[in-house]
Amino acid sequence: MKKALLILLCLSAVFMTSCWDATELSDIGLVIATGFDLDDEGFDRVTVLSVQPSGKGTEKGEMSSTWIGTASGESAFEALRNLRSISTRRLAWMHNKIFVIGKKKAESDISNIIDFLLRHREIRYDNKIFVTEGTVEELFQVPPDLDKGLSKELLGLIDITEEWSKGYALSIKDLGVESISEHMQGFVIGNMGFYDTNRLSFSINRQEYMKMYWKDRPKSVVYIRGAGVIDNNKLVGWLSPDELRGYLIISNNVKSGVVETVKVEGKGIDVVVEVLQSKTKISFPKVSSDNITAEVSVEAKCQVLEIKGAAPEHSMTFIEVIEKEIENSIAEEIYMTLESSQSRLGCDFTGFYRHFSAKYKKEWEQLKGNWCVNFSRMPITCKVNVTIQNEGLLSRTMKVGGY
Repeated sequence: MKKALLILLCLSAVFMTSCWDATELSDIGLVIATGFDLDDEGFDRVTVLSVQPSGKGTEKGEMSSTWIGTASGESAFEALRNLRSISTRRLAWMHNKIFVIGKKKAESDISNIIDFLLRHREIRYDNKIFVTEGTVEELFQVPPDLDKGLSKELLGLIDITEEWSKGYALSIKDLGVESISEHMQGFVIGNMGFYDTNRLSFSINRQEYMKMYWKDRPKSVVYIRGAGVIDNNKLVGWLSPDELRGYLIISNNVKSGVVETVKVEGKGIDVVVEVLQSKTKISFPKVSSDNITAEVSVEAKCQVLEIKGAAPEHSMTFIEVIEKEIENSIAEEIYMTLESSQSRLGCDFTGFYRHFSAKYKKEWEQLKGNWCVNFSRMPITCKVNVTIQNEGLLSRTMKVGGY
């Protein structure tokens, strides 16, 4: 009986103990975005956007909900630890969504950043990573337009990249696949930046506007557009929005949002179409020890969005003409991207080596050590087949002409 009573008392003591060492919500800083730069002394510099949770609703509306912290160190991890010296809250990366690498750091070497991202237990592989043409420290100081914090605005921009084929968001998972490849030949990272403008991006009454001390100063606006090219863990150049779109078509990464505007030769008619579906195949018609040729075949389905000028009410001949013009326009963008890959940047970021190594294993063993040189000399043709699925709700245009 005494033994049973003793066990009961011990169990009661266990359940009655309180969590004296528990971390309160108000003591945590949830990092949403993290950036890496090189400082003036060549050390890694880390900048974070951290959301500061608050348990009191009355404090929420009056103060900023996002803290910007920055610190340097001999390594990325040491820089993160050095943030502790200026942060009043314990920083946690479980909710981080965005990573950005500054131009100076990207041009130097990002291998340690990639290694750190793939090893850190708090970092999820669905995080998105970007490069920026300036410094991340400057980028993270841009005031948001409508949201209370810049992090929420950046997440909104990332969500829309799939609807717009001139922006790109690479995941940490895909970064790992690209970077640990035995024969990495280059890859693409989306570009995030900002520009200054005197235009207001929100509506406000005149009296309130006149009270603003910064009303005559330029305002910064964040964007995601174009991309950077990484080769041997270094930034080697940039892709324009049109070149990025060509890359997305070649690599079969187009989901929607490709809008093409074509001019019908000699008719004064402009036609705007949207690519609904796109499928690309890369093949090698000729493979020998001294000669390799490649071909890019694209099948695309489109819909007409807008016609400017006098077009016929309905004509299959006119539709065929539009399809031909769209084919030429898509092929032109692909050739533009291939020229950057083969000549301007000299690396196979378009991924031809993946298709070649998978099908021609014996030849790949001979060429893999010097692939980019062989790729730069490779004749590549492009074949595009476009089908217009529908012409929209109108059966005719505002101006009707013959064809």
